[in-house]
Amino acid sequence: MKRAASSVCANLIEGAYRNNTKEFKQFCGIFLMLSKDLEYIEIDKYYDLEEKAQIISKMIFGLIKSLEGKQ
Repeated sequence: MKRAASSVCANLIEGAYRNNTKEFKQFCGIFLMLSKDLEYIEIDKYYDLEEKAQIISKMIFGLIKSLEGKQ
């Protein structure tokens, strides 16, 4: 379980740093679907988290864009 949790975090971070919204959303979606399918979360929580993940991904990409020119 610890390895799986670490892998999920690593994949989410990797997706964010690739600076590719589509891939990041895919990583988030896979994590959320797996959590739902394994019945770790209920369906209503799944939809709530999916919506929040989209909002957070936009915030992360905004942060990355704002930092690009400040090196």
